[in-house]
Amino acid sequence: GYASDHVGNESRICYGTTEFALESSVKRILEPQEPVFKCGESGILTFTTWGYADRVEVIFPECMTALDPTLNKVYDYTESQGYRKTEELEFMVPLYTPENQTQEITVRAFKGDKRLEDHPTISVIGVSGNVLDELRTRLR
Repeated sequence: GYASDHVGNESRICYGTTEFALESSVKRILEPQEPVFKCGESGILTFTTWGYADRVEVIFPECMTALDPTLNKVYDYTESQGYRKTEELEFMVPLYTPENQTQEITVRAFKGDKRLEDHPTISVIGVSGNVLDELRTRLR
């Protein structure tokens, strides 16, 4: 907005809005929070939408969903409208995920006929090792 008077006073006010946007990131729950996971470890996928998104789909790699079909999620925002929505999805890398491969998580946001797709800012999950390697069994 802009306003001026006959004496020379001027005023400007600027506000920015985002029509429709998506941002996502992935991190480990344990330190260090780098995107290199062991099989069986947990992580957090955080995503934020701006601009009254209708729904968001989170799609994990096929090799992970073959071992745990409940990983993929759909968030429906048609009932609870909000300009900005932030969600945190805790997930676990399935125990027998193939090691030493990089996988991408896909996050898709929909608003009417518009679609945004994002891969987390740290877009690659490298699977290295197994949490069972750290367990020790002791028999007496």
